[in-house]
Amino acid sequence: MFPDGHGRRYCFYPAKRRVRREAPWTKERWDQMHKRYYVIGALAATIAVSGIGGGIASGARTVNQLTTADVCPPANVPCTKALRTKKRKFKPARLHVLLAARDSADPEACRVTPDTTGNERGCRVPPASDNVKVDFDNDIRFNPDAVGKCSPGTINGDSTATARSECAGALIGTGSGFGRFGSVGTVGAGDVPVTLSAFNSQANDRIIFHVDPGFAPFDLTGRLVGSPAGRDYGTRLDTDVVAANVLVRFDININRGRFVRARCKDRNKKFNFKFLFHYGDQGIAPNNYPETTATSDVDSCKRIKPRRRR
Repeated sequence: MFPDGHGRRYCFYPAKRRVRREAPWTKERWDQMHKRYYVIGALAATIAVSGIGGGIASGARTVNQLTTADVCPPANVPCTKALRTKKRKFKPARLHVLLAARDSADPEACRVTPDTTGNERGCRVPPASDNVKVDFDNDIRFNPDAVGKCSPGTINGDSTATARSECAGALIGTGSGFGRFGSVGTVGAGDVPVTLSAFNSQANDRIIFHVDPGFAPFDLTGRLVGSPAGRDYGTRLDTDVVAANVLVRFDININRGRFVRARCKDRNKKFNFKFLFHYGDQGIAPNNYPETTATSDVDSCKRIKPRRRR
């Protein structure tokens, strides 16, 4: 009620809403709605199938990629302890990366340890990567100028001992793994252990991965570039793989001075990683694999709380 200035009061009531009356559900209307949803559903299914076909090429067999990345204190060799830092301060860190592949139908042991005589477990040869991309969290930084550098030609074809001796100042990581002989998609002819060494390359923003199977050592070159994976990623390691045999397991620790630094800044206290494998040899049908595999991983960190001022 509102006064009108003369002592009288008036009441105002909201206008009545008009209620739209729906037409009764006749057979014609039901058929019309049914056709509409059928067209929409068919269109959605077409888009979904197109997306699957474009992102993951078809293959009769499937590969299971184990991809883990850990950031830990430099002195923690097994890399099992979380890195502790202040929110905005980068600290030297150890970076552990493990890549291991197996046919989805094979047991887990097929990518953990190599066979010693032939292939007693019947493990298949997984698809052979010709390129591997790893995207690192933007709170992980690489500093090639913080350590010595090595010319790729200096260690090309050398044994592990010789390579590590000739480029001792540029050695930033070590590791191990194994490859598998045979045709992709079929039961392998045997495994061969390899020794891994990582060197800071003389070429700008490059890492040399020296792979030594005990005969005919070879090198892989990883390029450190900006990551296009999104705002939470900073650096991408883009590595072309050229090897006569499939590397089933690649397990390496990067730890040298201030080459790798990290901080625990994100609110969720996590480091994010993405992996993308492109296969140059997918095998021959019916023992062929998809063209690519994409995976991701997350590692935890701890934050040092600032001291309260009294």
